[in-house]
Amino acid sequence: MMSDKSLLNAAIVLFVLSAGWLLMSYVGVTGFVTDTATVNVTITSTANINFTTDNINFGTGVVSSGETQVILDTSAGTTAGGTGFTPNSAGLILQNIGNVNVSVTLEGSAVATFIGGTSPAYKYNVSNGGGAEAGSCVAGVDQGAWQDVNSTSPGTLICSPLQNLQASDTVRIDIQLTIPKDSKTGALSDTLTATATAM
Repeated sequence: MMSDKSLLNAAIVLFVLSAGWLLMSYVGVTGFVTDTATVNVTITSTANINFTTDNINFGTGVVSSGETQVILDTSAGTTAGGTGFTPNSAGLILQNIGNVNVSVTLEGSAVATFIGGTSPAYKYNVSNGGGAEAGSCVAGVDQGAWQDVNSTSPGTLICSPLQNLQASDTVRIDIQLTIPKDSKTGALSDTLTATATAM
């Protein structure tokens, strides 16, 4: 038979164990812990543009009898004052295919070098319309306004920025040539150079 002292000691031990269990339950000791990890990736910025339509061909023709010049215009799709030329309404289509916004300059040959004769003209205009995507070119030359092609490097700033958004990364560049009766003859060609700089 247990003595009173033994019963008291047993009661104290049970009390301590019960209190300990209650304390551990209260503070949430469960054996569950957390830790953290990281995931890293580095994306390289790429400035890149592409003429998806890169050729305008007005074909073969001559200034019509009684006319002093022929005007070939891709924005209107017309060949006014000429005979035999092929109307072209395609324009040039320039797209930002990189992953950053870019500023774009455009440079070509001097009109006297390209066409020659009395009062020739070699012009372009930039637009977001006409099949291009709205809002692509935020600022630059006046959109839809004819500009003389610049033959001085690096050319004229035509768009700044040309955006890299999926739905807004493309502009149209229309061309207008005024060919006088005394122009150069033969196959005439010029290369327009668009240069992109990351912004």
